[in-house]
Amino acid sequence: TINQGIVQAGEKAVVAMRRAQKTSIIISICGYIVIFALFAIIFMIFMQMLKDINGLVSTTSTLAKGDITTRADIRKNDEIGWIAKATNKLAKHLDLMLSKVRGSSSTIDHITGLLNDITKKSLQSALDMAENCNTVAAAAEEMNANMSAIASASEQTASNMSMVTAAAEQMNETI
Repeated sequence: TINQGIVQAGEKAVVAMRRAQKTSIIISICGYIVIFALFAIIFMIFMQMLKDINGLVSTTSTLAKGDITTRADIRKNDEIGWIAKATNKLAKHLDLMLSKVRGSSSTIDHITGLLNDITKKSLQSALDMAENCNTVAAAAEEMNANMSAIASASEQTASNMSMVTAAAEQMNETI
């Protein structure tokens, strides 16, 4: 009976050992599945982060090339989402600043056109005034020449009057 008890205990031990091995194998398989699932989840998270980072790089590259209408399409509440929001805010502010610069440039262009027109009119007025001054100077020279001729004629007339007066006196004496 002792041998039978030992055999039975041995058989029970073998059965328990087989169960323990099966349980150990099942636990090991479950552990491997959990580890694989964790690696798969980590890989998917990494790929999503990489996709978001590539999207941010693409957006900032487009902004750097001068297209300030582009925006990042990332709507997350993590660090990458915060960077995307900051990038979009930067693009919006750049767009506003460039709109102001365009408006100022348009105003400056308009004012420059007005000043150009005023300058052309002022130049034409100055040319007209110079021409008028030349005309007045020529007229003054001609008037000066005429005044000299008149003065000479007046002297001649005065001389002639003196001669007529002398002749009249002689005629008066003769009469």
